[in-house]
Formats: sequence, structure tokens, C-alpha cells
Amino acid sequence: MFTPPIAHVEPASSGSTNGIPVFTATIAGITDVNPYFLLDFTSAHTIVWDKDCMTTGIGIYPAGSCENQPTRMELGFDGSPANITETGTFSDAQFGGYVASGSMYTSEICFGGVNCKIIDVYSGESISQNNWNFNKDGTFGIIGMGPGSFIWEGFVDPETKLSTWSIELARTSFYGDSLYDDAIVSNITFGSANDAAY
Repeated sequence: MFTPPIAHVEPASSGSTNGIPVFTATIAGITDVNPYFLLDFTSAHTIVWDKDCMTTGIGIYPAGSCENQPTRMELGFDGSPANITETGTFSDAQFGGYVASGSMYTSEICFGGVNCKIIDVYSGESISQNNWNFNKDGTFGIIGMGPGSFIWEGFVDPETKLSTWSIELARTSFYGDSLYDDAIVSNITFGSANDAAY
């Protein structure tokens, strides 16, 4: 029986944002301590929020910094380290419910300091829509982990298309006003045709 090795993607120490689990990772270009991200298994792309990100005016909210309402993002990406390269620009691209414009970079992402991949990162510099987390914590960005993503491809054998890793995600829950870990774990096997638990 083939059992893929497991890459542990740890929930952030903050536990969740508005009841949604968030995850720690490091991305070259973000120097903040303990940045946390949402995972999107439907997206092939990873977006981070540029330190100078601005909204273009969303609904009743005027244009302003992305750290303010209604996007409430953690602005941390500056694209400055020598080990990342700017590769182009993008306009009006959709990431979840966000519509963003900005610059693209080749950067390194690491989970737990050991599971590292070189990926394309989109730096959101201008946000024109926020239909996903309206007026809720926008974290430091969204890690795209769907089919076609660099992360997915990094865990799947390019010739056989079989998975070589699974990712273990521990579920967290709220009891009253406090966060607790109910010790239930789900494994998502990259490349799996049918993963009922996911």
C-alpha cells in the first residue's frame, strides 16, 4: 500500500479569523513576524497584500488604505528581498471574492520552515471588489492551493500525476467565546481523484 508522506500545515496561533482557520507560512517579501493566511483550494494563484495597497472605493466606503474597512488586510509585502524577482503586472484579476491589480513576483513560500516551494506570487496593490470577506480580517493574503497551482504541482508527480504528499489540517472549533482544538484531523492528498474527507 502506498502512503504519501505528510506535510503538516499548522493553523496560526491566533486560531481563526471570524471562525475560519488561518495558517502560518513565510513568503519572501513579507518581513512581519508570524504572518497568517487563508487557504483557497479553488485557486491556482497566491496573492499577498502590498504594503502600499489601496482600495478604489468599495460600496459606501471611500478609497483608502487596504488595512481599513471594508478589506481590513494585513499589509506586509514589499517585494524587496534579493531572492525574489518581479515578473510583470496584472489587472482586475479575481482571487476568491477580491478583484485586484498589481505586480507579479517569483518568490519562496515555506510551511513550518521546511516545506518550501518557489512560486509565482501576486502582490495586490489595488483592490476594487471585496465580495469574499467584506469588513472581515483579510489576513496577509490568500494561498492558492487548487489544481494548477505551483503548490499542487509541487506535490504531484509530473509524469504519473499521482500524489506524493498529503496535507494534514487539524479542525478547530469555538466553544462559547473561546477557541479549542477538538483533535479531529483531515488529510488532503494532493492528486487524489476522490478524497471524501476533503
